[in-house]
Amino acid sequence: MKDVFVDNCVVSNLVTPLTDHYKEFVVWLNREGVLVVSNSLLSEYGRGNQLVLALIGTLGKQGRINKISNHDINSYRFPKKAKLLSNKKDHSHIKVICLSERKVGITSDQNFLRDVNSLPKINGVKPVCVACPSELPR
Repeated sequence: MKDVFVDNCVVSNLVTPLTDHYKEFVVWLNREGVLVVSNSLLSEYGRGNQLVLALIGTLGKQGRINKISNHDINSYRFPKKAKLLSNKKDHSHIKVICLSERKVGITSDQNFLRDVNSLPKINGVKPVCVACPSELPR
């Protein structure tokens, strides 16, 4: 599964991509990508652009949404050594990345980036978060 988490702070770039990197990412997402979401992230998306919800609807109809359950998010525990700098409300989003298959995300939040990238491997996979879609592992 080629799943990816897209933070709310950059999701508007999916409907009005300002750079070639986002244009290429949107093409990839529409062709083969799987969007990783949670209930709280869907709620955040819903407060923004309606075109984002249309994209999510399309991906959902194609079976390309990986929705992480609230139960799984609440049950997940960060490693004891993890020292998170991001906002507390972002911790559930970081858990979503950790619980996804590829453990990959995109955000412009520097503390969020640092937190995800400082986590150890989970089930043999190193969580990765990037600021630009061109940096995503394919």
